Amino acid sequence: MSLDLVADAVGVLGGLTGKGAMKVLGSPSQNLLETVVREAVQNSWDARRDDSPVTFGIKAFKLGRSQREAIADALQQGTAQTPPVLELPGTREDFDAVAIYDRGTRGLRGRPVADAADEEDGDFARFVFSIGETKPRHGKLVAGGTYGFGRSAFLKASAFGTILVHTRCVLPGTSKGEKRFIAMNWREPYELRRTRKKYTGRHWWGDAVGGGVAPITGNAADELAESFGMPEIPSGEFGTTVLILQPRWSMSDGNEDSEAEVDDRGEALKKMKQGLLWYVWPRILEGSLQLEIDWFGEQVELQPPTKHPRLKLFARALEIAEKQREPRPGELLASIDCQRPIQVLGSLAIAHRAHVGGSDDDYLDPSEPLHHIALMRDTRLVVEYLRCAVPLERSEYAGVFLTDAEVDQVFAASEPPTHDAWIKDQLPSRRERVLVNVALKKIASETREFVNPVGDVAEGSGAGLGAIADELGTLIPDTVSGSVLGVPRSHKGGGGGGGGRGTRLPSGARIRIGRAQYREDEGRHLLDIPFDVESGPNATMVEARVRVVVEGGGTEEEAPEGADTPEVVGWKIDGMSRMRVGAQLTVPANKQVTGTLIVRQPADCTVRVAVGGVS
Repeated sequence: MSLDLVADAVGVLGGLTGKGAMKVLGSPSQNLLETVVREAVQNSWDARRDDSPVTFGIKAFKLGRSQREAIADALQQGTAQTPPVLELPGTREDFDAVAIYDRGTRGLRGRPVADAADEEDGDFARFVFSIGETKPRHGKLVAGGTYGFGRSAFLKASAFGTILVHTRCVLPGTSKGEKRFIAMNWREPYELRRTRKKYTGRHWWGDAVGGGVAPITGNAADELAESFGMPEIPSGEFGTTVLILQPRWSMSDGNEDSEAEVDDRGEALKKMKQGLLWYVWPRILEGSLQLEIDWFGEQVELQPPTKHPRLKLFARALEIAEKQREPRPGELLASIDCQRPIQVLGSLAIAHRAHVGGSDDDYLDPSEPLHHIALMRDTRLVVEYLRCAVPLERSEYAGVFLTDAEVDQVFAASEPPTHDAWIKDQLPSRRERVLVNVALKKIASETREFVNPVGDVAEGSGAGLGAIADELGTLIPDTVSGSVLGVPRSHKGGGGGGGGRGTRLPSGARIRIGRAQYREDEGRHLLDIPFDVESGPNATMVEARVRVVVEGGGTEEEAPEGADTPEVVGWKIDGMSRMRVGAQLTVPANKQVTGTLIVRQPADCTVRVAVGGVS
């Protein structure tokens, strides 16, 4: 069955080109196919019916000859055009496809045109025609996908820039369904020489009507999908299938030899499995989302979150956060609040254990212990794994932060098209930016305090000390060599904690700081600062602070816009194998402690470090 080709012509006011539309995703932090599954599962979750479970599936396969012929026949108006919209391999040449589908959803419902008022149910038009349109629901953003960018990832993942879409959707206000099929292609803009007419590079294959295009409907839609090898939508069910022609198993152009292709397929499967499991595990855990993967005829099972060696610690943290129960020893449950304006932001829960190590197929770096907080909204889909304070040696922790319902939409609006971060600068109002900023900072500070609690000091010990004392001079990263100049103000002399008498505090304790040395460790820029703390008759608590130096010589708590934030990593004490993580250190009464203070120094800002007693 040959379908009508409809090309998007450039109007008098111009228009977004197909190539330009593919750039709306920006530069995702994930692999491309990982981005595809994250976007797809978010769309599927948003389209769920009532409280019924959603099935989300992936089927990768090599197209058979009859399937390739059916595709060539359906899209032949595009391959025959000069210049061709689509250049398919010959029907005797093999190429792959991957179908991404859902069942138990409403399908792509709504009127199948983009110029009709259909705000509530226009899923089909948003996915097929519109670009970057936010879907409202009852005056608010939807709880799941808040951007119309998912289809960009699908098209970008095809080496041919082409996808086929089959849906059986619920007609609004009824229990009846409609079957629909349409094909799409995005490419660079072009001009037809014979007409001198310009086109944006966006194309659709379907039924040409009224200067536009409508999907093929009824049994013909099902027959087309079946001829291409797309998974069947069982009778009485609803859902959507998107078939990606010749997936980019890697970001190369697909010209590798067959052995390399197989390797790329394996890596693609690994990335897609990781993206699914680590992104949707909360919904898998509760049974509201079921996954199935058919990879070139092999049924692939994902490890249950409660049995996964690392995810099960996050699962325990989610249980604490959701049930709001008294945490056990080694666990934390805290409310994250903003004081100005007064607003509850969400709940933070952390579970802790001895370090068990990771595996090669872990989503997070298996070479380091867990020290991450899973950020999520009411969707219970993970937005990001936020790295926080490094745990003590031979230990690790995992946490979950759940936004409060009242601010859920603020955090939704702060997400980029790929839903993989909370970015305060995307928000329009200062109040909203403050809420997101405070949440991220308090998550980090609460976690740091949990990982490295202040050492106990006997009540009535008289350990009150003065404010921050011994201040280091400005530490300036050389932008060429990366070297650091550190000149202590309180004394002269070099490293090792020696040199000068240091600063004597009112309690009788003394703090001495040596010259900072710069080093790199796994891509981190670190300052090693020798220290010597001699306590008085009572225990002494000291604290290190690091501030950003701004123009004019002043300091600020936050780094400049776009810069990384400096932090105190911890205290490495001579003669001890464990590092004391965090900014504070307690020295017992009548003791002298020497070692190295470690500060993370971003390469893009200047900092000032101060060390002193805590009152």
